[in-house]
Parts: sequence; C-alpha cells; structure tokens
Amino acid sequence: MKAVLGLNGIAAVREPLGLALQCLAGAFGGYLFYVFTGRAHR
Repeated sequence: MKAVLGLNGIAAVREPLGLALQCLAGAFGGYLFYVFTGRAHR
C-alpha cells in the first residue's frame, strides 16, 4: 500500500513540476531568441 501511495505521490508531484519546467524552458528559449535577434538587428 505504501508503494502505491508513494508512486501516486511522485506522479502527482511530477505533473506540475513538468509543466513548470516546460514553462521555464519556453520562457528561457523565448528570452534567448529575443536577445539574439535583438543583437542581430542592431
């Protein structure tokens, strides 16, 4: 029973963590793209 609860807990924590990481990666990628394109245009 503890193993099942532990797996459910890991899955419950991993979903929002994965979403947060995706958002961070997207924001970071967008920022880098913005910085590089901004420097290229100047």
